[in-house]
Amino acid sequence: GGVEVVGNYAVFLAYVRRDYEGAEQLFQRALELDPLRAETLINRAHFAELCLADDEKAQSAFEAALSVCGDSHPSLLGSYALFRSRTHEDESDENRALFQRALDANPHDGANLAAFASFLSGVLGQNEHADALFRRAIEACPTDACIIGSYASFVAEVLHDNDTAEVYFRRALEAAPDHTVNLGRFAYFLHAVRGDHHAADAHYQRAVACGRDADILGNYATFLETEKDDYEAAEKYYKQAVLADPTHSYNLSSYARFLAYTQNDNAAANEFFSRAVASDLNDVAVINFYVDFLQNISDSDSNCPTYFRAAVTDFPQCAPLLQAFGEYLDEVVGDKAEAAAFLKRASEIVTL
Repeated sequence: GGVEVVGNYAVFLAYVRRDYEGAEQLFQRALELDPLRAETLINRAHFAELCLADDEKAQSAFEAALSVCGDSHPSLLGSYALFRSRTHEDESDENRALFQRALDANPHDGANLAAFASFLSGVLGQNEHADALFRRAIEACPTDACIIGSYASFVAEVLHDNDTAEVYFRRALEAAPDHTVNLGRFAYFLHAVRGDHHAADAHYQRAVACGRDADILGNYATFLETEKDDYEAAEKYYKQAVLADPTHSYNLSSYARFLAYTQNDNAAANEFFSRAVASDLNDVAVINFYVDFLQNISDSDSNCPTYFRAAVTDFPQCAPLLQAFGEYLDEVVGDKAEAAAFLKRASEIVTL
């Protein structure tokens, strides 16, 4: 019983106390007591991925767990397939085979069916197959709010069958009325698809009361800004969204745009735009928002040259920023030589 107690206490420290250092020590102790105990190995893998956000350590832990468990734990296979689909995006054939292996081990595992469906749709674009797997998942787990909500989002965003999507959103909330993510998803659906702002607001309020999800907080802030013109409340939720996830590039850029275009605070906007780009250098939409901001203030804000130079210094490989700065130097400053240098650098990066 000793190893079980140690392993369970490690889980308690990780997910209840958020004492990751203590949990790590106890997981190590549990593995010293029994290096081949499947439950400890599986929990250790999930801990490394979800709590430590250490992909290398999680990969090693998953492999150790699989070497012991083989195909006897379908949920482990599914978790590893989901992990690999995020960390090894370029290995779609191998990831698909791993999802299939999980289903072969248990064809009725609802979580694995839904995860495989999301992979087939999001990565491979096989929406018909994904739809079939989602339906099998719901048949296997007819009251699982996570699965039903995921299917509702798939039906709305991929199949564009809004009436069916609403049926499943409501079914998901019947299964779990306080499910934060489903409340937020349905609120966004009511807002963006149905145009029912009153119902959307009510569901957003329920969602933010149930949890602190960065996506939902950011969506609610944007809703309050654009549909309600309630800038005070919008700023409150933008700040909460940024606190919930300080590296959420889209929320950072949304807050930056709010600061620039409703509060006329270009200095603060520039700071948040810079943080947004730094959080995800591959987010084209966020980069374009930053470029638009800099171009919009080029004639009106004397600090624009400072913002531009800081941007191209901080992100010297960001072609859109280099291009925009080159155009600014050419058209506004009139420095043709320096403009040409930046435009050349931007062109070289694009052609790499």
